[in-house]
Amino acid sequence: MRAQDVANELGHLTDDMFRTWEKDPDINATIGGIYYFSSSEWVASNRINPETNDSFADWADFFGPVQAAGDNYTRVVS
Repeated sequence: MRAQDVANELGHLTDDMFRTWEKDPDINATIGGIYYFSSSEWVASNRINPETNDSFADWADFFGPVQAAGDNYTRVVS
């Protein structure tokens, strides 16, 4: 994903909300709950970093940015 300011803001907000909801049993038990957001491209904390074979710590860990071909990109997920 291209590492743009708007993407960074959306990612921080969504990933923070996901991690907060993940710890709340009431929200977790509702239909949708965290499962609704678990497949969102804006949630990075449940994605695997192929460099470490572990989950990204948070959005900032995923976002980078990494420079390639004269532009800024996020890290790759597996």
